[in-house]
Amino acid sequence: MLQAETATEAVRNEAKAALAAADPLAKTKDSDYVFIGFVLDYLPHGLIGLLVAVMIAAALGSKAGELNALGTTTTIDLWRQFRPLAAHDEARNVRAAKWFTAFWGIVAIAFALFAGFSENLIEAINIIGSIFYGVVLGIFLVAFFLKRVGGTAVFWRPSSPKPSFSRSICCATVFRIWIFRISGIISSAVPLAW
Repeated sequence: MLQAETATEAVRNEAKAALAAADPLAKTKDSDYVFIGFVLDYLPHGLIGLLVAVMIAAALGSKAGELNALGTTTTIDLWRQFRPLAAHDEARNVRAAKWFTAFWGIVAIAFALFAGFSENLIEAINIIGSIFYGVVLGIFLVAFFLKRVGGTAVFWRPSSPKPSFSRSICCATVFRIWIFRISGIISSAVPLAW
């Protein structure tokens, strides 16, 4: 077993050296190809096609559900709040939901392009997600530790003279993005206005 691992590592290092010699800018990290290597080497061909079809169907189904939910939520929670007359015009709401779905599709494409620049997908998710982890933690802390929490306790309250929780979260999020730009985690080519 140890000899097989040593032989495998030697072949892997030889392949990395050959790849680096052919193209010095090529990435030689092969941990992203472990699953696809297993599928291609050990599964029968009919099962490989079925597995690829299942993965594509699952990706399309989850992406369609995600975009539909984002478009509908944006329409109901934002569009209707800022346009009070839109609550009575369902045809207009459906058109707005379609436009919001297209908008969120463009945002998803932009994230996919951003993730292409990172080392791997998990790293890109953690970089983007770390901006919002504090927000989610703050909402849970308010829910657990404050006795009387109303429905708008963590939202923007412009009529209140006291700073609300969401104002603090917005400031902290902008500050964190600024720190990420300074430290080089987020490139300056990434726009701040999202």
